[in-house]
Amino acid sequence: SDAVLPERWHALTGLHVAQRWKGQVEESLDPLEEASAVAKSLADDEADQFIENARGQLCMARGRQEEAEEHFRLALQASTGARASVTIRLNLAESLFAVGRRTEAAEAVRLAERESIRAGLCQKLPEAYRLLGRLAAAEGNPEAFVFFEHALEVIRSRGLPELESAITLQAYAEVETKVGEDEAAQELFSRADQLYRKLGIHRRRSEWADRLEAPADPSDETTE
Repeated sequence: SDAVLPERWHALTGLHVAQRWKGQVEESLDPLEEASAVAKSLADDEADQFIENARGQLCMARGRQEEAEEHFRLALQASTGARASVTIRLNLAESLFAVGRRTEAAEAVRLAERESIRAGLCQKLPEAYRLLGRLAAAEGNPEAFVFFEHALEVIRSRGLPELESAITLQAYAEVETKVGEDEAAQELFSRADQLYRKLGIHRRRSEWADRLEAPADPSDETTE
């Protein structure tokens, strides 16, 4: 049959994400545009949240943060579930943070945190606390470390994947480096690297790496 199935735009979005993961930013545009065209041909409104979120991520990868914000807001308007809206809010917060709008970024993260708690999405909380920690550090708040410790506690208490611990330790270390706590930073980097190696990952996570997920199937509401 020549019929186009909804799975096709899911697969194309996944290909886009995979290419962007590998640093093939410009090459990733073609499958994203094709995914958008397929979704439009199907009049599949469910696709809008995924496509617009991916466009926002692509803009961030290209350094076009203000343009990214527009796409994330469109994705948020189209979001159909708590997991999607939480993920998009966190991405929106990143784009606001990137252009120095830290108060708005913090508000977006707090909304994502509340929605995560309300919807029982504990797996999204470490990302929210990592971002709050980075925002606090950027404001010169000496208590920024509390957010990273809170993220680690949530990971431990909820039995979340060790990868979350590694990502959190790395982000924690990066903040400690920025405030001149080099000894503490090195200890945290060492712990992160040890976990990465245990998980078969041989380099530290790059920016955005913990937010690059693709929808696995039509019933999965994860956006990225």
